[in-house]
Amino acid sequence: MRKKRVFVKRDGAEAAPAAEEAAPPQPVITAAEIAAREEESRKAATLAAKQQEEVQQKQAQAKTRKTKKEKEAEEAAAKVSAKEAEEAAAAAKPRKPLLRSPKPSPR
Repeated sequence: MRKKRVFVKRDGAEAAPAAEEAAPPQPVITAAEIAAREEESRKAATLAAKQQEEVQQKQAQAKTRKTKKEKEAEEAAAKVSAKEAEEAAAAAKPRKPLLRSPKPSPR
């Protein structure tokens, strides 16, 4: 079985003056605490800016590494193509015979 709720009627005149008498709440935070919080927020902002800068530097370094690898690959491809061109040019030239026929000796 549930307990029934009981409502008590109060006079409206007694409740109204109590609200007026209550002074506005004083701030719990002191000036020193406010200054400390402001300093902490400044430190957090500088840290966030520093971290953002580091991320940008890392991205730039990764990009330069990538371009260096691409340049190295292009240079290697250029060397290979130059070597192939030299071999093709050498193959196109008429070769001198390596062995000469011996001259008849005078007897």
